[in-house]
Amino acid sequence: MTEATATSRPVSFLRHRVRGVPAGLALLLISLGSWVLAVDRLDLHIGSLAAGGWQAEGVRLEVSWADADEAGFTLSATRFIHPMLGSPLKQISLDCAKGLLTDREIRCDEGILNFTAAHGEQGSIPFQFRWQPLTDGYALSISTPKLANGRLSVILAHRLDAWRLTATAEGLVLAKLRDHLRQLGMEIPSFKVSGNLDSKLDIMGDLAGLSAAEWMVKFRSLAYSDARGLWLSDGLAGSWRGDLKRVTEGYRGRQSLMIDDGAVLTPFIYLDPASRKIATEMAFAVDKSLERLTVDEFRYEHQGLISLTAAGMLDLRGSPRFTRLKLQTSAVDVKGLYQHYFKPVLTAEFFQKLHPAGRMRLSMEIQDDTQLQIELQDMTLLQGEIIGDSVDNFRLEGLDGILRWHSGSARVNSTLSWRRAELLRHIAIGAASAEFQLADNRLRLIAPFALPVLDGYLQVEKLRLEQTDFGPDVDFQGYITPISMDLLSQALDWPPLAGKLSGMIPGVSYSKGLLKLRGVTLVQIFDGRVLLKNLVLEDLFGVFPVMQTDVEIADLDLKTLTSTFSFGKITGRIGGRIDSLRLENWEPVSFDAHLATPDGDPGPHRISQEAVDNISNLGGAGIPGAVSRGILSIFKDFGYDRLGISCRLERGVCEMGGIEPAKQGYYLVKGGGIPRIDIIGFNQRTDWGVLLTKLKQITEGGTPVIE
Repeated sequence: MTEATATSRPVSFLRHRVRGVPAGLALLLISLGSWVLAVDRLDLHIGSLAAGGWQAEGVRLEVSWADADEAGFTLSATRFIHPMLGSPLKQISLDCAKGLLTDREIRCDEGILNFTAAHGEQGSIPFQFRWQPLTDGYALSISTPKLANGRLSVILAHRLDAWRLTATAEGLVLAKLRDHLRQLGMEIPSFKVSGNLDSKLDIMGDLAGLSAAEWMVKFRSLAYSDARGLWLSDGLAGSWRGDLKRVTEGYRGRQSLMIDDGAVLTPFIYLDPASRKIATEMAFAVDKSLERLTVDEFRYEHQGLISLTAAGMLDLRGSPRFTRLKLQTSAVDVKGLYQHYFKPVLTAEFFQKLHPAGRMRLSMEIQDDTQLQIELQDMTLLQGEIIGDSVDNFRLEGLDGILRWHSGSARVNSTLSWRRAELLRHIAIGAASAEFQLADNRLRLIAPFALPVLDGYLQVEKLRLEQTDFGPDVDFQGYITPISMDLLSQALDWPPLAGKLSGMIPGVSYSKGLLKLRGVTLVQIFDGRVLLKNLVLEDLFGVFPVMQTDVEIADLDLKTLTSTFSFGKITGRIGGRIDSLRLENWEPVSFDAHLATPDGDPGPHRISQEAVDNISNLGGAGIPGAVSRGILSIFKDFGYDRLGISCRLERGVCEMGGIEPAKQGYYLVKGGGIPRIDIIGFNQRTDWGVLLTKLKQITEGGTPVIE
């Protein structure tokens, strides 16, 4: 046996090349050619090699010849660094058990690449390659028959000033491929991926770089999930094809993506190509510096749902952003789009019970600023449980208009109109139209409009909405023209109410979860007036709303009020105050209320036997029915001078009082005229829950239970 050992000093081949091949490899080949016939074994310690950003340290070549041509060899390095690798590889070796080594051809029929990653993980990849250095070029072929349960082959050919790389992958299992790349020390994003992949890549170039490329990727059962589980896909199947050619300005190309199975879930939309195929096509150009991507034409087609076209320019420096964009859709079926794209991701109960229908068109343009336009065509919006022909929350029909939004200070007008609407199944809202401006994060009403409600109107004088970091900031001003309380009570399934409802709403603002009424809000009801002051609503749309306000009541007609609630007949007027009223989850928890006959009320002041009994029961004055069993039973009603009641509620207890003190207790009713009757209350402190129960029994026409 003949052996030879050779050593050399570290060599750098960053600049010196022989026809595109690193000079070190070319020199090594020449050296081997002169040794082939002279020795049976060669052990060559090369030291360091570096070229094109990569570097190998402790390089060693071991060759053994079985005959003049056939050889086995090992090329190893103690450390290998490459820009594509997140960390260096250690103890890397390329072992070829069966190959050919001559000055005309280097080939390995059975080889394996072994390496140790930075964290101590060991990996190995089987391979085959063939390298034919020619006088005017070379050809290199690499094949990995067992990579990620599939097969990968790469052919690199170089001749004169041109080169070509062809890579073909068949049956790659992505999860295993990901493991291989991680073992190599490559930085892999923290998401899970699985599925199978077939692909083919063909790229060509010359001394100036890449000149053309074509690619085809077919994927099956593709699934992925990001670290937070916000972006998900499952069972995706389809293909991606494209080509690229160098032109004077840079590169031009086309690509297409077809997805015909699976599902995609994002925080914004849901895609279901399993039921309706998705296809995209794009013609594009990239400048020489790779800083700008120009989209000449982009098409997106989701079968039977939406068709979209776009063109524009994308700045690739830093975070990619559009500097120019023009996008538009065809007329879209809103029902199908909402059910397929948005309903699966809008999980709140409001959106799950939202039922839109109709058609719309969308267009967007980005130049110096952004403009968005949505055209609505005969849309219907239903929200709530659908019961027959009605919906239990609201219905809006015949919605038409154009919404124009602008990111800058330019003022563009939007319009909305509708034929009819319905609130809470029975509150009819008539046709109306509104004109407003949308700009940046603001909405502003341009002109007042009237919203028909039952037999009256809600007149909207002012409306402004601004989206802030703390939520929507709303400013509203308007008034209600008289609405029949009888119609309103029927619509809300209340006991029949008489009179009219009207009111002034001088100002409403909503910010940071708080709704506030500015000034005094006037409501006219029961032929009197109710004024709301300092009204604040907190967490209005949350699970535990809180309301605080001060209430002034003036000249309510007792005849109308008491007949409405089956209280017993009382004539005259009543007024007073409810200070510091606080409701939690719409239940009263504290207030200070004083209600009484107003000074100077001319009357007439009459009170029925039924009303006497009910008032007596509330104040603990005696046993219900005492009047009807006594001598006074011959009278149907009685005269009174004044009546009233007070309650200061705190911690579930009502401290009660009347219009003035009596010798024992307090006057709830102070008699006057003939026949005269006084009602005196004795309960100073009453459980609020018990008092509510009594009131409910009275207003429902029952007999209160005395305990």
